[in-house]
Amino acid sequence: MNGLPGSTHRRVLAWIGVVTAATLALAARSQIYDTNFYLLWEAVALLAGDHPYRDFFEWGAPLAAYLSAAMQLLVGYRLIGEFAMQWLFIAAGVVIAFHLGLRLSRSTAATAAMFALTLPIVAYAPTYHYSKLFFFPATIWLAWRYMDRPCPSRSALFGFVTAIAFLFRHDYGVYIGFAAVVALALARAAVPQARSPRALLSDGAAYALGLAVVVVPWAAVVQAHEGLVDYVRLRAALYEEPRTTFIYTGLLTVNPLPLVWSWMRAPTSPEAAANGALWLKQMGLLVPLVLLGAAAREWRRHRWQLDAVPPDVWRMTLAGAFLAVVASFLFREPPYVVVSAPVTAALGARFLVAPGGIGRLTAVGLVGVTAVAAVIWTRESPIFRPGELPRSVASAFEQLLASPPVPAESSGAPSPWLQYLRDCSVPGDRLLVSGSTPFQVGYYTRRPPAGGHIFWRQRWRRDAERQDESLALLRRQSVPFAYSTNDPVLDELEFYPSVRAYFVEHYLVFKDGHLLVDRRRQPTRTFEPLGLPCFR
Repeated sequence: MNGLPGSTHRRVLAWIGVVTAATLALAARSQIYDTNFYLLWEAVALLAGDHPYRDFFEWGAPLAAYLSAAMQLLVGYRLIGEFAMQWLFIAAGVVIAFHLGLRLSRSTAATAAMFALTLPIVAYAPTYHYSKLFFFPATIWLAWRYMDRPCPSRSALFGFVTAIAFLFRHDYGVYIGFAAVVALALARAAVPQARSPRALLSDGAAYALGLAVVVVPWAAVVQAHEGLVDYVRLRAALYEEPRTTFIYTGLLTVNPLPLVWSWMRAPTSPEAAANGALWLKQMGLLVPLVLLGAAAREWRRHRWQLDAVPPDVWRMTLAGAFLAVVASFLFREPPYVVVSAPVTAALGARFLVAPGGIGRLTAVGLVGVTAVAAVIWTRESPIFRPGELPRSVASAFEQLLASPPVPAESSGAPSPWLQYLRDCSVPGDRLLVSGSTPFQVGYYTRRPPAGGHIFWRQRWRRDAERQDESLALLRRQSVPFAYSTNDPVLDELEFYPSVRAYFVEHYLVFKDGHLLVDRRRQPTRTFEPLGLPCFR
């Protein structure tokens, strides 16, 4: 185990896994809100028997949606299925991250220190990041494994996992594919026996085969129903353009003194919390550069002394390059640092045990300031209010285990509007849902989306041909209600004139325009809490 007894290594990782899972469960109350439902709207459609390229249009995470649907089948349509799955992926990702950290630092003390720093960040991270928190450390682990002993079987496994990650969310294919290319190149430098062109070609072919085994059948299904070219073009329109320019320039220009001063002056202020996140972002950007710099320095020293370059040099190079790419694409706002925080912190443990007094002292100082930043940013987490934990956990698990789920606002308070949409429609009905984060509406009401998707606010599929597709779906679907979690529904449909005209013609306006009700239906009763027509 690279310097640690195997039993010690396993005990440390088991302890990390248990503590992470327990912490996520303790923080559950703060995690039950709209964005963390982001795959469940598709799961509802799949459970209703919808085809993802005919009855609705999945947005680029097909395998994740099927997994969410499978968890609902497994637990009986309860929220615990989704959140337990997310916690499991997060805990596994943290364990893998600190396995990597132990391999690089060979120090349980340094690893424990970095885990303590990471824990409040993991507890505070939105759980919808679960796949990033798993696949990013898993990528580095697979790359290191391949670089340790390059061979077609390990390369094929790397390709297979890349494909699985791609189907979890398509942009993962870019990040992990980059790591695979770097690993294939570095393995030639790390293992002299693998430097032949034949070895490189066989490993590359094995990677491609592992990728194709998963991706080709999926691509064939897409081509047969929606068309692969249209699929790619339309999903690319939903992703924000990656902001890779000037991210690392920002790292160099941010002055840390005002950030630290805000923590000293008013540690509980929103400004201090925002500055805590900003500091963590800077560290998330800095550590990959330090890993690359340390690898370059070690390589130069060993080459100068005519020694064999140790494997850690290639491991740090791979990890630093991969994390730099992830940061460049995903750190659009400071809070997004959570997506790579565990693996970045775990690998940073190496610098706490590096030889040289000044370097180690600097690392300890930065870790101390970063720990302060993490606590200040995450101070609203339930784990910092132990007196409230018993009531908070009991309330959370009551909500997680309820079947059917109780329609609720993000605050946890019961939502009469979502209850109305559920109780006054019938199985087979659909809802047109819009808003910036409307993911929970379909799940709580157990009604699949009308018109093919829920991204009206993002102006997805707004060209004339796609509008006609949505309108055709609406005309043949049973849609008693349209509901928006943000602006009025008709405002959200501003860029869909034909769809908007359909609702203006056939629907009545309630709730200041946030609710539209089909005027062509005959109510069977009145929903008393709101005084609205009910069709069930």
